[in-house]
Amino acid sequence: MTYSAPKKNLFFLIVLLSALLHLLFFSISYERQASEQYRQVAESLVAELGTSMTVALANNDTVSASLIADGYMKEPQIGFVGVYDAKNNLIVPKGEEGAGGYRTRNQTVASGDKVLGSVVIETKPISYAIVLSEHWLFLLATAVLHLALFVLYGYLARPTDALKNQIATDVRARLLTQGLLPYQLQDKPSTNDEQAPTPSSMQDNEGVFESSDETFEDESDDVDGYVVQICFNDPNRLLDAVGYDGKQAYFALCNQLLEKTVDKLLASAFVAGVSVAKIGEFDEQGATVTLTAQNEHAKVATASLMLAQLVLMVNQVVYDKHRELGRFALPMTTIASSAEQASSAFSIAKRRRLPMLTLFDAQAKNQLAPYATLENLQNPNSISERECQTIDAMSHGMVERLNTLRDAVLLED
Repeated sequence: MTYSAPKKNLFFLIVLLSALLHLLFFSISYERQASEQYRQVAESLVAELGTSMTVALANNDTVSASLIADGYMKEPQIGFVGVYDAKNNLIVPKGEEGAGGYRTRNQTVASGDKVLGSVVIETKPISYAIVLSEHWLFLLATAVLHLALFVLYGYLARPTDALKNQIATDVRARLLTQGLLPYQLQDKPSTNDEQAPTPSSMQDNEGVFESSDETFEDESDDVDGYVVQICFNDPNRLLDAVGYDGKQAYFALCNQLLEKTVDKLLASAFVAGVSVAKIGEFDEQGATVTLTAQNEHAKVATASLMLAQLVLMVNQVVYDKHRELGRFALPMTTIASSAEQASSAFSIAKRRRLPMLTLFDAQAKNQLAPYATLENLQNPNSISERECQTIDAMSHGMVERLNTLRDAVLLED
């Protein structure tokens, strides 16, 4: 299994913040540089403009003054040119005054000792939109660089096999310390530690099928019925740490509870006409139960769904009690499907890692409709996955039946 880099979302936020700071600092730096350049241009041109306006102001020729001002407005940095008379009245305005750019001091225009007027120049404001559009290539390269850093981190920061093995060992030791495993197992380390996956909580479905890459042996190819597959939810490979005698004792308990669960279910008049074709004994991969119909009215699909749910309910009580007493037990997951689709259902459940999965045909779904609401899988990748469903809700009557059956299984001597 491939694991993602740790705190990938946090690193993404850091990369995004870095890109935004690069953009901010670049804009501020460019604005300061451009503002200084605009100031120098304005100071240089206002002195030149004052000299050019001497003759026009001496003759009160506003037309000539306007033409001269137009020439200065062609400069890309200039946003406003103003010509004032001797009484400081604006007689030639060119451009937009007060737009926010740099404004020079009024440059006095004189002829000898006589003051003819004054001129002023104001630059255009610095536009961030223009800054960004003029330097799009640099900004694009910055964005690509940050994206490359994020992708590279996601690849290089993934945990190595050695780190995953170390984490698995630490988690197993912590579970022993907390009493979630019998302490006598401490002297019986796993023989498959080097293949252990990254651990997660006992209730996590991430490693439901990681204990083996093998699928269940399809014992029902020659049986026309429905199959319930039961798997151990063992993401931390805790079963590997149990000795042979401990495993056999645990499997015996699982077999006993499974047989009682099947007996109590089939004794119910609600599923009259349903019988057991095969019950596989528990091993490291779990167990299978195949149900068949004795007549055309038997609700075999309903019985398989009830059995899959009932196994989870019974095991949850047993698992919680064992954890309370500090004894070994594992959560379980179940798969209910027709016999011919059992292998496909198991493969899909292995990829999806759901607590319970169903794969029924249209006729079976119609039979289940009054008792349970089934929900399709999200983002199916195949035709079989589009047919797979999980339980979204059950009718009140069905819930009561299952609770009664669960109590009957657990309270019987």
